[in-house]
Amino acid sequence: MELIQYSTEDFLLDDSFVRYCLQANEQDVQFWENWIQQNPAKELEIAAARKLLFSLGLRLSPADKNKEFQKLKKLIQESILKEKSATRQTQAVVIEMPQRSRFWRWSAIAAAACLLLFAGYALKWLADLNGTTNTNTVLAYTVYSSSAGERKTLELADGSSVILNSNSTLKIPSDFNVEKRNLQLTGEAFFDVAKNKEKPFIVSSKNISVKALGTSFKVRSYDFDTAMRVALLEGKVDVKSFANDHHFSQLLLPGEEAGINAVSANIVKSRFNISAENNWKEDKLIFRDASLPEIAQQLEYWYGLKVNLEIANAKKVRFNGEFFNTDINKVLAAITYVNKLTYSLNNKEITIISK
Repeated sequence: MELIQYSTEDFLLDDSFVRYCLQANEQDVQFWENWIQQNPAKELEIAAARKLLFSLGLRLSPADKNKEFQKLKKLIQESILKEKSATRQTQAVVIEMPQRSRFWRWSAIAAAACLLLFAGYALKWLADLNGTTNTNTVLAYTVYSSSAGERKTLELADGSSVILNSNSTLKIPSDFNVEKRNLQLTGEAFFDVAKNKEKPFIVSSKNISVKALGTSFKVRSYDFDTAMRVALLEGKVDVKSFANDHHFSQLLLPGEEAGINAVSANIVKSRFNISAENNWKEDKLIFRDASLPEIAQQLEYWYGLKVNLEIANAKKVRFNGEFFNTDINKVLAAITYVNKLTYSLNNKEITIISK
């Protein structure tokens, strides 16, 4: 079929077009940019195809493209075969589907496929191919989790970005960036928020919520911490907390942080070292003449894991080192080797032991 005859679903079934959307291949990107410029009449179908591809609210990464897009492609092809089979069996009169109806039919297919592709648990069933809807639905989420020592960088559909720290989970609802931008966090993440006055950006965790319009901030809310933390690098955020019948609120300015008691929900505002947070953001871990308690504190802060010290005879340790984008096992190996210690690591804790 000639490209000029492509419909929305035809673009979705074209591997080259999908690689262009995901910016995964320079030749495909150049080809489609030139073709679109020469064929402005196809802009509506192309825009619809791109919207469907990103319908869940997250952009697929080039690394995951092949596996995930093939699932979407298979689902679309199966729906086409099903439709053709039903037409032959019933010998029904063919009626041209209005463009709007076609768009929403393919939206349902793409959204359903994306829910499967991203391993979000699909508690919400979308409209089926016949146009019926289930009114008793529960909102679906895409869930991103990081293991011990692992960081993940995510790009959201609104243009915001997230650095998800080790041992953390981020839940993104399927209606993200439709009328609102709400996220649920367990653990720690840094958010660089795209400005949109009409859609405040809200991160919820346990009994706190952080509201921003366009800003950069970090939220820490691990189960092993006695307090939660919100640190603001740029812009403004409104931090709210609650416990029983008590509600608290604090507005933060750049360089200010809020410490929230996990039990009482009381908020204490203070200043913090922005350069240290920028080092964290850039994955640059620095120790300067650090004692064992200071090492433990830094590792907990960096990797989101509880650190236990099992050191006999009050062993004295001073450690210097710089690590950039380094695996947690290599960091621990360097610290323990220099100081003649050993360590163990699981998904929730680090234990440093004297030999």
